[in-house]
Amino acid sequence: MFAKWLPQSQILSYGSHMAPPNTSAALIEAAIQKSRRSHRSVALDSGIALSTFNRKINGHADFYLGEIAQIARTLDVRPKTLLPPEFLDGGASPERRILTGIAA
Repeated sequence: MFAKWLPQSQILSYGSHMAPPNTSAALIEAAIQKSRRSHRSVALDSGIALSTFNRKINGHADFYLGEIAQIARTLDVRPKTLLPPEFLDGGASPERRILTGIAA
């Protein structure tokens, strides 16, 4: 119905409520599901506004490292388990490290 006036890029992203795999948002979502807690309780206990938390967990914005640390404390997990592979030593392929500027 509304597709007639919406650009194709907005139509595709409008229905998408999941972050791409191997992102902090996807890793945080998996940790939340494992803990059997709600987004609301994790956001509240982490000191992040629920609207901000939802925007980030749905992949529409990135989590700051400080927020990841707060969420890790809330979920009682190690912060590195919530970081994508390129943040961990040897986690990303050499090609990906070069393309993202991680490798010199």
